Amino acid sequence: MRIAWAILCLGLHFPCEAVSRDELEFRRWQHEGAERLYLLFAPHLEEYEANRSLPLWLLCPGTNVDALSMLSIVEVTRLAEKHVVAVAVLEGVGLALNVGLHSAALPGRPDDVSYTRAVIADAASRVNIDEEQIYCLGSSRGARFCSRLASELPASNSTLAGLLVNAGLRFPRPNNGTALPIVTMHDLQDGVNPYDGQGAAYWQESVEDAVEAWADFNGCGQRLPPRSVLDLEESLGPTWLHRHSECESFTDVWLLVTNTGRHAWPGELFTELGWRFLQQQRLLKAGQGMREGELHPDEWPLVDAGAARRSSGSCASSLAWLSWMSWLAGKIAG
Repeated sequence: MRIAWAILCLGLHFPCEAVSRDELEFRRWQHEGAERLYLLFAPHLEEYEANRSLPLWLLCPGTNVDALSMLSIVEVTRLAEKHVVAVAVLEGVGLALNVGLHSAALPGRPDDVSYTRAVIADAASRVNIDEEQIYCLGSSRGARFCSRLASELPASNSTLAGLLVNAGLRFPRPNNGTALPIVTMHDLQDGVNPYDGQGAAYWQESVEDAVEAWADFNGCGQRLPPRSVLDLEESLGPTWLHRHSECESFTDVWLLVTNTGRHAWPGELFTELGWRFLQQQRLLKAGQGMREGELHPDEWPLVDAGAARRSSGSCASSLAWLSWMSWLAGKIAG
């Protein structure tokens, strides 16, 4: 992979040369009186695909995490190559994106929604971006900032198509956005953003209350019983899925729950399965149905069981495990 450094001092104006494929590029410029930067990754495309429009992942880091470290933590470039998406990694001033209680802006801090709009515009000038497929991926503070973007970006006609977040989903109040599919993961023993809420000043609402608020906002008609998911990553232990389905315009809300004390990003399989779910919601909304050979989310190897608080281990059968491994091997090979 080649790394290019672009040092820009051009206000809100960026050069429009197309970025080379399979390239990680630092982009710097002056925005509202401060130097801002982000990382842009563009996957390799064959010559015949040169005009292909790509989904864009906005990758949002937690507090005290810079853009390059976030890219390394999430290990997203391999998946971006596999699924042919562009990635823009944001970075807050002082390594803290502007988001507070109820996913609102903190007074006296930079306008990071305006900064994000500038990032999207610059990425679109250098990579052929599908403006209807802009997704936000974030962890901790970055997940809270994704929640803010879901509410405030539509004011600039840059509506998000979905959220894939960890340890930080909030429901914006007020929520000025539109319904969108959500996949979030949270640990019952998270010591930074407690599952039951009542943590720091910005973290009062429980995770389940935030998820319920999004489900109501999305017009979800059914809350399914929690189901056990075969271990996504060995370090995560038993994982349980809470699903809100039959939502307006295929905007289901999924909450994955672990019980290990983890706060960090869950790993590549979480990103992989979350992205597949978001894409399936998009296809269903477009009336295209499942691609040949694709599994509907309900066909993933899930096992009915009680809530995560009562779990003591995975209850998946050996047959389900073999089926899962066969499916996963096929997806990785593909």
